[in-house]
Amino acid sequence: MIEAKHNIPTQDAYERKGKCGETQPKKIRDPIFSVIFYINVIVIITVAIAYGKKSFHDINMANNNNKFENDDVTFYYKVWIYMFVVTSIFSSGISTCMLTILMAIPNFLMKTALIFTIVLSGVSSLLGFYYGGVIFGIVGVICFAAMLCFARAAWPRIPFATANLVTSITAIRQNCGLIILSLFSVITAFGWTLIWSISISGIMAKMDRNQCDENNLDQNEKDCNGKVQTHYGYLFLFLVSYFFTHQVIKNTMHVTVSGVIGTWWFVPEEGKGCCSRGIRDSVKRSLTTSFGSICFGSILVAIVEALKQLAHQARANGSDYPFLICIAECILGCLESILEYFNTWAFVYVGLYGYGYLDAGKNVMKLFKECGWSAYLTDNLVGIVLGMICFLTGLLTAAFGVGFEAVVDWFEGYNEVEGRVISAIIGMISGVVLCSIVMSVIDSGVNSVIVLFAEAPFELEENYPELSKKMRSSWESSYPGCLSESHSEVNK
Repeated sequence: MIEAKHNIPTQDAYERKGKCGETQPKKIRDPIFSVIFYINVIVIITVAIAYGKKSFHDINMANNNNKFENDDVTFYYKVWIYMFVVTSIFSSGISTCMLTILMAIPNFLMKTALIFTIVLSGVSSLLGFYYGGVIFGIVGVICFAAMLCFARAAWPRIPFATANLVTSITAIRQNCGLIILSLFSVITAFGWTLIWSISISGIMAKMDRNQCDENNLDQNEKDCNGKVQTHYGYLFLFLVSYFFTHQVIKNTMHVTVSGVIGTWWFVPEEGKGCCSRGIRDSVKRSLTTSFGSICFGSILVAIVEALKQLAHQARANGSDYPFLICIAECILGCLESILEYFNTWAFVYVGLYGYGYLDAGKNVMKLFKECGWSAYLTDNLVGIVLGMICFLTGLLTAAFGVGFEAVVDWFEGYNEVEGRVISAIIGMISGVVLCSIVMSVIDSGVNSVIVLFAEAPFELEENYPELSKKMRSSWESSYPGCLSESHSEVNK
């Protein structure tokens, strides 16, 4: 049990102590993984410089009007990159607007998101009957019924989820520099996507040319494309690189936000302002002593995501073992979910106390086990709201991509339907990826508040009594009889 008044840290914003965690000595954690990350970035930039120009080479088509034939699968890499640039700029603006709306009406969006998931599952079941037949329709109905049951059980818990979200937003508003950092992370992610796109398109074009040369065929001939095979080895490495860097960008922001929320929670005078000491110290730790831990957790998820994408690609290419591919996709999907779940809470402890990756995960799970909060971790409604916002941003960006494609002549080499489909897919991907980075500010704040509410309730009561009252009362109404001993002491 935490003794009131005895856990208030010194004026050093990084000196903290809670129920299961305390400030760790300042030293570099998991350094080998930060080295791997730097090598990854250097290699991709080098490849982009060496082979990037080839991705902008206009391929001469067999016909004089510069149109693709039906059997010709040669890609115009240049227009893909152009569309990525335009849709990324648009999605950055939409993501910022969505963040502002979320800060203004959190309770309304919480309820809307829950209803949205019910409607979406219902529509999916109808589409299953219409397109997939009886079996897919029945599966859809079962999922719809499960979603209704979840919504009914989760609806009474909305007050605590809203109180949690409001506390997180309050901390973020008082440290508005986090929003600027999130926008910078979006720009960084956009820049990485651009460099990576140039790099992979250049190296893949070179591989295609090499295979054409080996078969003594001109690259402009349609027969050459039938001889070109998917370069799974290179594709896997590039996918790992792509997901690795994006995971690092997102998780660095996650750890930074957790550190700032911790300072705001324990030492309010150092955790307020656009460029407060809490923000400066947290950014410094995230990019130095804790960066290796961030890379450690990020590369694990990146490898699984890359393998899952390869499985998708193999199935799309008509694999001879579709059943095994399906099993592999299911296993990889489950493994990805487990790793992301572990990372979510481990990185909070990395940001709060400076633990290494594995130690952070062990300590935070120990905390929730002792507090008996395991049930809540599987029922975090805030994630549904953030997921809905990312999905809507993706749809808006996809619609923008289709509309933009209609007023430019970039996709003349494709027929009308292909151009629109490619633009929509590019817009959807860039919208979801970039919005998820912006929403990570809120998500990280919410997760940090959950941990700190379990870890150090006395500090919240002393520094922010109104927020503490709302969180305790909403928790007691949502989970009757589940207040821990330390929270019960606060009520006295």
